[in-house]
Amino acid sequence: MGSAPVRERRGSVTVSLEAAALLSSKLAAPADVRGAAQLLERSLHVPARASILLVVSTEEETGLGAAILSAANELQIHPLVYLVDPREPLNAAFLKRLSLQVEEVAACIAIQAATPFAPALVECLAAHASAVFLEVPSDAVARQALRADLEELHRLGVNLVRRASSTSAVEFLSGLDAVLTVELHEGRAPVHHGGEPAAGKPLRLPAGQLVFECLGADGTLSVDGGIWLE
Repeated sequence: MGSAPVRERRGSVTVSLEAAALLSSKLAAPADVRGAAQLLERSLHVPARASILLVVSTEEETGLGAAILSAANELQIHPLVYLVDPREPLNAAFLKRLSLQVEEVAACIAIQAATPFAPALVECLAAHASAVFLEVPSDAVARQALRADLEELHRLGVNLVRRASSTSAVEFLSGLDAVLTVELHEGRAPVHHGGEPAAGKPLRLPAGQLVFECLGADGTLSVDGGIWLE
């Protein structure tokens, strides 16, 4: 199924044919496969016959991993598959092998569930210029991660950063007459986790997060759901 031509299991890591066979046995939703194909082609720009690293947490239900593997096979992309137990320590030999492979692949994709991966594993994959981390603590988040329009999320974030950069305070209107005024720190640029990866800045899905440093806030915020602004 397009995995590396070896089969081995070392401690908490399952690699290659065994891992790919497990993911291939899972039924991937067509919408997730289409989303995975867009991620590989449009966000990561992985060409046909290239290789990717796919690292999936054993705590994750593997649906997203199956979708990415299926999309990779359809696009003639060669996946190197690892299943990793995040609760178990990683040995140095695995991390060394992984770091060498990071230098040879077109992109790295990691899918983690409630328990985050070890910092050493994250650092190793994040060294690649095209790295994606999917955080899927629930089925709803898992569906959102691959079905969202990443290009639109990125454009929205860029527009919000531009608008916020021209003002010193932002008002949030919510509920019945609830207003929260937040004073922004003009000397600190916001951090935009948008829909595009960059060198030294992995793409984290679900995307669309903006982080501002604030000097103070006054008022009331009623948490009554999400917002969508053109």
